[in-house]
Amino acid sequence: MRIYSCKCHMTEQELKSLNHNKGGNNYILKGNADNLWVAFSRKILVRLKKSFEDKFNLVVYWINENAQVSYVNIPYNDIKHLLTDEHMTQSQDRWDFIIKQDQLCVHANLNFAISILPYLNRSFDNSATTTSNIDDVYLEGNSVLKLHLQKERNTQMIQKFKQHRMLSDPYLHCEICGFSFCEKYGSIGKSFAEAHHITPISSLTEESETTFADLMIVCSNCHSMLHRNNPPLSPLMLKKYVEELTN
Repeated sequence: MRIYSCKCHMTEQELKSLNHNKGGNNYILKGNADNLWVAFSRKILVRLKKSFEDKFNLVVYWINENAQVSYVNIPYNDIKHLLTDEHMTQSQDRWDFIIKQDQLCVHANLNFAISILPYLNRSFDNSATTTSNIDDVYLEGNSVLKLHLQKERNTQMIQKFKQHRMLSDPYLHCEICGFSFCEKYGSIGKSFAEAHHITPISSLTEESETTFADLMIVCSNCHSMLHRNNPPLSPLMLKKYVEELTN
């Protein structure tokens, strides 16, 4: 199980005091120590909706090996699309979630999940609603040191791949939507495009070999859409979706 270094300044007792059974607008559960598994009851969710409409939070917390408390505080509005009858454990009248790969997943299925990163140790002050005012002020610019492992891309290979593709397509059109940075922005966009690994780079090992056949030219928008899901959406599926929208 991953140990999230981000921790709050609350004790377990203080966190529990914000639960719905203590008068709060939060459904707070402690994640299983081994895999951060929790089960949200339909009966309690119905009760919370009756009391707070959609203005309440689902909270999963855990205590790491250093006895430090961390939690994920997700507004109901942000996760209710996963709380459907389709995803329910019918026999138990509940929704089973597990945290893995920075995702809160229904039945451990990463295709039906929400990233926990925006909600780690999120403040409870008015956090049940995502409504913002135009005059709201937010603090930014704080320096944070982040250490993480990342699969390395071979930038030299990517550059050679784009040079190879320019022999047959000087404008480097996106293979999904047909967009060209060169056509749109002129000289400033010349030779600019992104290379997408058809086999997700996250699944590669140190021994994996990549050829030009494993890559495709895409624009930044399509590249972002491909990786919006985890695992990534297939290029063929996204291209079909784009074609259906444009026809």
